[in-house]
Amino acid sequence: MPLYETDAHRAAERIVANVYAGLLPDGLLMVERPPKSGCDWIVVRDKDKQIDKYVEIKCRPSNKQAAYKSYMLDLNKARACLNLAHTSPAVWILIYAWSDKIVGRKFDPIDRKDRFWWGAFLGGRTDRGDDMDVDPVVYFDACTFVKIGDTPDLTIEAHNVTQWDSKIRLCGSVSWRYEKLVDNKE
Repeated sequence: MPLYETDAHRAAERIVANVYAGLLPDGLLMVERPPKSGCDWIVVRDKDKQIDKYVEIKCRPSNKQAAYKSYMLDLNKARACLNLAHTSPAVWILIYAWSDKIVGRKFDPIDRKDRFWWGAFLGGRTDRGDDMDVDPVVYFDACTFVKIGDTPDLTIEAHNVTQWDSKIRLCGSVSWRYEKLVDNKE
């Protein structure tokens, strides 16, 4: 099965993560996760490296937010994010970047309404001619998301960002990950 997430998709997610990181209080850092992880980003407390949030980011820059009454997410991705949050006191944040705004929603793994009791459906993309790109999905009511920012330019030209928020740690920052997360060095 082909991997449809490209470097351009990851770059757009980084730009959106940069917007979200700017909203975080001091003492919290966003750390990018490798592709195929349970979630795109984790938010950790800088002082003790405890995970505060699991963050999944979806970029839909060619569509306006108001065009959809619900947002679709692959069931396996939703379950992975919710399961990660359930194993700790952390919450799961789902963020969608549309052409006109960035919206997000917090999911609490303890709250029954956030556990997909309403069921899963068969959905996905059919425009690529790949039968394997149709999977079980869940839908989230668009009215349960709140605006968290304006959408910056997510085109390929904008991906050469040189100024990241001080609360961002990109996946390639291996030395930071080992020093701060594994060895607990300050």
